[in-house]
Amino acid sequence: IVQLPHRHLSATEFWKMVMDTLNQAEDQLYFLQKKFDIVLSSPVVQPLNSAEEKKVLLLLNKHGPDKLYQVTSDTGGCKDMDLTLQRGQIVAFLHGMDS
Repeated sequence: IVQLPHRHLSATEFWKMVMDTLNQAEDQLYFLQKKFDIVLSSPVVQPLNSAEEKKVLLLLNKHGPDKLYQVTSDTGGCKDMDLTLQRGQIVAFLHGMDS
């Protein structure tokens, strides 16, 4: 205990400081969560060219709308069997192993 930076505080003062710090961190986390929710609540919609529209219709007919997602940023695969996807592409999420 002698080596701790707050050794001069009484136990009551120490725990008050701990609780104040935790409350401050909780407030920061709350505001961060609110900002994050705002960003995520507005989906990014990309226009499709005619070739992509045809692919989307094929995917819709084969897998249904609940399996389709639009890629929001370029993704490059680096291993065998990885996908390289471009922002705006429509993909079907078929199995948990696809993630």
